[in-house]
Amino acid sequence: MHLVPSKPVEPKELDDFLTANKGIALPPLEFGDLTEEILLDAINEALNNPSYADTAKRLSKIFLDQQTKPLDRGVFWVEYVLRHKGALHLRSAARDLSYIQYFSLDTLAVLLVILAGSITINVLILRAIFRKFFGSKSTKSKNSQKKQQ
Repeated sequence: MHLVPSKPVEPKELDDFLTANKGIALPPLEFGDLTEEILLDAINEALNNPSYADTAKRLSKIFLDQQTKPLDRGVFWVEYVLRHKGALHLRSAARDLSYIQYFSLDTLAVLLVILAGSITINVLILRAIFRKFFGSKSTKSKNSQKKQQ
């Protein structure tokens, strides 16, 4: 049996899962510190501690408690698609979208225009502030030429 989590496992959840000592999983083994003795102890712990087997049986019973078997569900859906000639009503509406709509390129273009406009406005404001406080070279040279005449 292979279990895949229904959502990504957060590090905190994984830590809680491993340190709960509920007989679900062994403590994590660090690969760099792994020796033959540590690995053998972990294997013996899993084989000889009945809490691991009990927990595996309990979780298996919960997982296998289903209304129908997976094979029966698969057969049903294949027959359903055949009965409804491809079951077009179950297909994703995204199949009918254009490339621009599917990837929201219009929204992305608007956001890029807003970003470019705000950057341009900020640059112009900063340039005006810089000129106000430090002056531009062209005005300084004009003022010095007027004073010399």
